[in-house]
Amino acid sequence: MTDVYLNRISRVQGLMGDLNVDYMLIGPTSNMFYLTGKKTVVDERLQLIVIPKKGMPVLLLPEMYREKFRELELGGFFKLKYWKDTENSYSLLKLALAERGFKVAVDEQLWTGHFLNIMECFSKAEYIGASGILGLLKMCKDPTEIELMLAAGKIIDEVMSQMVDVIRPGISERKVAHLIETQIREAGADDIAFKPIVASGPNSALPHHSPTDRELKAGEFVVMDFGAVYKGYCSDMTRTFFLGKANSRQREIYDIVKAAYDAGYKEVVKGKKIEDLDLAVRNVISSAGYGEYFIHRTGHGIGIEVHEDPYIMGGNTNVLENGMAFSIEPGIYMPGEFGIRLENIVVVNDNAPLELNKFPLGSGLTN
Repeated sequence: MTDVYLNRISRVQGLMGDLNVDYMLIGPTSNMFYLTGKKTVVDERLQLIVIPKKGMPVLLLPEMYREKFRELELGGFFKLKYWKDTENSYSLLKLALAERGFKVAVDEQLWTGHFLNIMECFSKAEYIGASGILGLLKMCKDPTEIELMLAAGKIIDEVMSQMVDVIRPGISERKVAHLIETQIREAGADDIAFKPIVASGPNSALPHHSPTDRELKAGEFVVMDFGAVYKGYCSDMTRTFFLGKANSRQREIYDIVKAAYDAGYKEVVKGKKIEDLDLAVRNVISSAGYGEYFIHRTGHGIGIEVHEDPYIMGGNTNVLENGMAFSIEPGIYMPGEFGIRLENIVVVNDNAPLELNKFPLGSGLTN
């Protein structure tokens, strides 16, 4: 186990002490990967990291994971407790938690069934969400994390370049989405970060459209939004292309969305309020008369998860800090007609913001 994970656990315990949290329970989620570098299969078997406010964390795992986690045990970084399928895993959890009246921070991604059993074991405990602690730590990426995200971004840059030659009248949204998934994996990704969005014509006005058998047509916009996972870290990018020559109104709206992105990018400065970045993007679209058609937040944090803190939206009064990685993705969606969205991932640093996507942002109008 490297110093990176030891440092993360130490910082978790420090924040637990500040918040008077006695234990933190982490399931087989992205949070387990963040704290151990290990991934498991999520199922009905109880898998938990039990982190006390002070002392050595305990890993409670099914017997089948003994070899996978052996190095953590040999290094003396965790106490590992394994259970067989014939045993009651929750009885072992009772042994791991020495007290009865305490405050417990629980991984919000833990299956409800597991949490209900935990609550039954410790009915006197006070439960809070763990994201209030882990979210603070995961928001600011270290240089190694940023390098992995750059590599994940490079993969989807390559795939987007390939898709420019694929999107032609007659091919279906579903076929394009299938090709995106295939090319992401062939380009060296561990997996797709999420199911690709391919939305054409009036479907492009639906921000989270699921690809259908609808065929792409000349004279329409096509939105493609996809990402890759590389060594546990995600990328995400959206581009909108027009098949043919756009008319003046279509070009005008496309240019407004691009200008909104540019306005947001200029606000990526350490110390600025997050809500001010959202407002800068939103003001461009509203001033042009399309404010009611920008129907989602400006962006979301990204890292081990494709959506995580910080969320770029009104009301978020936190300030930008070095290492924060998030999307800027303005969009205008005209119901029944078309939609346009442009998205890059940016990272805050002392100099200029770092864009993790290199595929040209405003390349969707080629004619």
